Amino acid sequence: MDDMDAESEEFGGKRKFFTGEFARYGWAKLMRSGLAGHETLNLYAEGIAKMPENPASAALPRHLQERLSALRDPETLRAFLKVIDEFNYDHSETPRRRLRVSALCAWFTG
Repeated sequence: MDDMDAESEEFGGKRKFFTGEFARYGWAKLMRSGLAGHETLNLYAEGIAKMPENPASAALPRHLQERLSALRDPETLRAFLKVIDEFNYDHSETPRRRLRVSALCAWFTG
């Protein structure tokens, strides 16, 4: 959804999903360089807990939220996020978020 917000801004629109108090949980903010491992972990955990309160985002299924919340080691989290971030988005009609959600589901359901 962060990529959709960035695209909207690029074309003169406004952010829709990561706005106000939720702006800090966008993918670009989570993946920015210079963020220490524990800072990434804390931001990630806070985002997982807070995003269900965001009226613009779809609710994350409880079992995924619980599994995502279980990632408490900064190195494991960084490795996981890096894999998700490195997807190649060749097809212009396939939003990045769908690929990320699919990857999350596959990773957590085995």
